[in-house]
Amino acid sequence: MGYKLFIHPTCPASKELVLSLKGRKLLDRIHVLLLDTPIPVNSRVFPWSVPLLVDREGYPVAMDPISIEEVEAYLNGESYEAGGDLELLEKSILHSTYASALTLTHRSIRLLIQESFLYPALRLKIRGIRFEEAKTIIENTAEVFYERIKEKIARALSIAVVRYYYYSGIRSWERIAAVERGDVAAAVLAIASIGRVGFPVTPVEPDMVGFMAGFIRRGVKGLLRKIEREYREVLMDDEYIGLIKEIIG
Repeated sequence: MGYKLFIHPTCPASKELVLSLKGRKLLDRIHVLLLDTPIPVNSRVFPWSVPLLVDREGYPVAMDPISIEEVEAYLNGESYEAGGDLELLEKSILHSTYASALTLTHRSIRLLIQESFLYPALRLKIRGIRFEEAKTIIENTAEVFYERIKEKIARALSIAVVRYYYYSGIRSWERIAAVERGDVAAAVLAIASIGRVGFPVTPVEPDMVGFMAGFIRRGVKGLLRKIEREYREVLMDDEYIGLIKEIIG
């Protein structure tokens, strides 16, 4: 089984990595799969965020944020120091809209303590760390860690909520600036669930939604400019879109 790279066409990090792989003549060594439609993968692999790199044995070894240097090291069988456990965990949560929403909905990072998340988040296979060892470390600091990063999660997730507005055709800053606490709560719950899967059994207001509503209202113009720039830089890049069409075949 060769290397697989899961990406989404609208993802800036996916675009950057694909173009970098092409530039270094490494793209033909990886099978690129697009997540604009569901792709069945084995039970160990779940696309918490993209890019997601899976090795020849079917193990997820790294996910966003992931650099070209890191991928090149993996492909060449070389070591690469991506960071420590909690540093990697924080980055991986902040770069996963789904993990962020799930975390705020359940007010805990404990739902992320599973193989499909910790293997790529903490680079367990590459670093030679057993899952049970990493699980124990994260469990022992879960509550303190959540309280430390929940505002960062809320800020990152606020940007994602505005992105959903933009892609659904709501691009007026006045309209988005009218967002209320309940609007944000509904958005976070929707992001945290896939149909009924992950949906809370009893009604719940995710953590930090008041903060998120205020953050969006105060920064709506800047957030919209950020999303607009992201959209244009990704989907209006002829080289990248041409490459995506080649991958699709």
